[in-house]
Amino acid sequence: MNRRCAIAVCGCLLSALSATAVARDDNLVTAGNSESVVIGINVVNPQRLRAEDREALLDHLQEAGVRVIRAPLAPGRNADDYRSALDFIRRAYDRGIRTDLIVGLQWRTDAQRRPAVGALPNMWSSYPLSAADPTRFRAIFEPLFDQLEGMGVVFAALELGNEINWAGFNGDFPVPGEGEVFDRDDLARDPEARRVAAGFRAYLQTLRVLKDIRDGSRLNRRTPILSAGLADPGPAGPHGGPKTDAVTIGAALEYLRENGIDALVDGYGVHTYPGIAGGAAARLQRLEQDALADCRPQGRGKPCWITEWGLPVEGPPCPVDDAPLSALIQEMRADFRQFVRQGRLRGMLYYAWADDRYGVYRCGRLIAAGRLALAPSFGE
Repeated sequence: MNRRCAIAVCGCLLSALSATAVARDDNLVTAGNSESVVIGINVVNPQRLRAEDREALLDHLQEAGVRVIRAPLAPGRNADDYRSALDFIRRAYDRGIRTDLIVGLQWRTDAQRRPAVGALPNMWSSYPLSAADPTRFRAIFEPLFDQLEGMGVVFAALELGNEINWAGFNGDFPVPGEGEVFDRDDLARDPEARRVAAGFRAYLQTLRVLKDIRDGSRLNRRTPILSAGLADPGPAGPHGGPKTDAVTIGAALEYLRENGIDALVDGYGVHTYPGIAGGAAARLQRLEQDALADCRPQGRGKPCWITEWGLPVEGPPCPVDDAPLSALIQEMRADFRQFVRQGRLRGMLYYAWADDRYGVYRCGRLIAAGRLALAPSFGE
């Protein structure tokens, strides 16, 4: 018997009810055939907001018809206080909004955090992935997960970590680095890339714990587990700009598959920010060759969830002329549709609800481009 169901008969009854609810998943929308896709949007660190601001945010999301958000299970302003995150996730669920939960890893007590580098963009203070501690992860995450299940929360997905394949979120990459995007061979021969590969193996140990917790849960046994959304640095080789390093999406997934990830996840998380330069053909080519190249239909591999995708809002924040952005979003959704039809893409979560560069809630309203990004139908 499942260890949590053994605690009380009502737990088993809740599990049965949950299975029925998940089978009729309101997060899924059709794409013109038998395939379906989860449509949602990123909400950045809502646990850091005041209670009244979190409630206002939920009002706006609900008014816009949002059914799925991506948000972290992370402390609020105090290092060990998760209450604001728990409250936000539960209140969202009560309003019919499920969460793709970004689940943070935990680190060995002796792990040294790589400091932020102010001279380089987005080089935050980061622990090395190789210092991940699966035992500490269980001790911290499992009680929080149990609290959320006790509140009746069923998730859209559980996504472990974020952008582990580049320097911004993985302290195994030195900063500054070589200005290199590594390929699969580099993970075996380049000294820096080999350290990154060791971190990928450590990541899988925590992923095993997450799967064990999910599999033993009362309400979320059918909730998909996603690998960390991978940044899309483009093709392997040297790149211009800051001396920061990354691993291609294809190389990272190939290495993780070789080390057993497909037994642990239901889908691969990937990110793509195609930009506005280069034209429609170049944007589609990047999806085909980089971001979505390793996505497979269920039964022939693992499908992908694009847990971040976005295009920049150009011009002043208010008033917004988002006609050019709307046209680009229509184009991107048409590109995504072919991958949905092939069974290779199962989730699309836009970045972001509110953000200085990518946010679609501006001037006190959801702009037209945001409505397009969240539209439940692909059209014909």
